[in-house]
Amino acid sequence: MKKQIHLHISILFFALVLTIIFGNMLETPSEKILEFFYGKLYKISKFDGISYDANNMPLIDYKSFKGIHIGRVYNPLVVGWKTNEIIDKKIITRKDTLTILNFADNLVLQDYGFEENTGLLKHNYGWPRCNIIDYYYSCLSQGRALQVMLAAFKLSGDSIYLANGKRLVMGFFIDIENDGLREVLDDSSWWYEEFASKSVPVPFVLNGMISSVLCLNEFYSVTGDTNAWILSKNGFNAIVKKLPQFDRNGYAFYDLLGNVCTPLYEKYTISLLKDLQRIKVDSTLDFYQTKWEEYQNNTIFIKKVLDQRSRRSLGMIAVQFISVFAIVELFGMLFFYIFYKRRKRI
Repeated sequence: MKKQIHLHISILFFALVLTIIFGNMLETPSEKILEFFYGKLYKISKFDGISYDANNMPLIDYKSFKGIHIGRVYNPLVVGWKTNEIIDKKIITRKDTLTILNFADNLVLQDYGFEENTGLLKHNYGWPRCNIIDYYYSCLSQGRALQVMLAAFKLSGDSIYLANGKRLVMGFFIDIENDGLREVLDDSSWWYEEFASKSVPVPFVLNGMISSVLCLNEFYSVTGDTNAWILSKNGFNAIVKKLPQFDRNGYAFYDLLGNVCTPLYEKYTISLLKDLQRIKVDSTLDFYQTKWEEYQNNTIFIKKVLDQRSRRSLGMIAVQFISVFAIVELFGMLFFYIFYKRRKRI
């Protein structure tokens, strides 16, 4: 009996050591583990549950969040993602071209949330994660819609898509308090919000903001549109101004509500900062990009857990430890049975 107790204690200690040693290797989890921890949010980030309406426009099924039913809805972000998926193909067929033109034509219709008077794309549903219960506007959706217009123009040569893109650009000038998506930090620093609603405090979602500035800059580089340039420049300034607030001594915050980036968004945010520095090199951007990247690559996972206790880090270390312990326990008991029990019989 004592030998078995000693064996279990040894296995427990050995499992802990292995978890510490191999923590970094296990830190980037499989999709199944991500889905287990982040549930619907992870599935949504992978754009699961997409269907199409009679006009071949994609809908995404958000089902329910925090007891609030959303269901199948239109999201310009999904349209942009589907467009980029086609553009990234080696060969673009005529069918692909017609699909993108159809996307671009429908995005500026009222049926799909476009507001003629403001140039904004309205999400006619809430977002419970940010405590939005009615509707919101999104800089990320607005930016992806710009990319759809650029793709349609490049494939067709029709300037109507550039004109529609310029209408979308004007939407970035509308302040959140006036049912828009802009938060003015100062005269030359403007923040564009991914989940913008005048009914809640500004979440300041970093990846959506950076993505929208990149989209605005892309539109400016193709069209030379002055408004896109002003918005891109002032958006860049806002990111530089706010970025230090997103640092958690290695981890990047997803927003300024205290939510830490998931493993997917950590890498994504770092890659976006690299893309942003292709527009203009900045010491603040470079500092935090390097800091977050080095911390992720060079810090053992157990130290991250001790430094920053979060649901994510504690959950991941628990899964790792339980998995390692179960494996070591299995082999330990097998070893005990084969060598100790049999030798005792002899």
